[in-house]
Amino acid sequence: MSAAFATYEKSGRVVVITLNRPDSRNAIASHEDCATLVELLRRADDDSEVSVAILTGSGTAFCAGGDLKAMKERRGIGPLATPADTRTNYKRGVHSHPARSWCSAIAGKSLRPSIRWSR
Repeated sequence: MSAAFATYEKSGRVVVITLNRPDSRNAIASHEDCATLVELLRRADDDSEVSVAILTGSGTAFCAGGDLKAMKERRGIGPLATPADTRTNYKRGVHSHPARSWCSAIAGKSLRPSIRWSR
């Protein structure tokens, strides 16, 4: 994949993290995509100059979730060697979030949105 999965732009005290794979509706296709997103979220959280962080997606969708094609072909973020490994990886990525408040700029529909606040 040629373009980075997500971009990080800081202007003054505002950071915008943009999921950057509009052709797949910004689906998370790989473990690297997940790691990139967590890294950028933590980068913003660790920056004491950041007051506002916005998470958004390029194109017509915010994020389709996991890339089902990649999961089906066993090259995506789907099952790992054991169920325990899969659970650990899921929690590391999906349940990982910074301590600060976030704003999401969502284009289009948002089906069954949920936020889990645990640290």
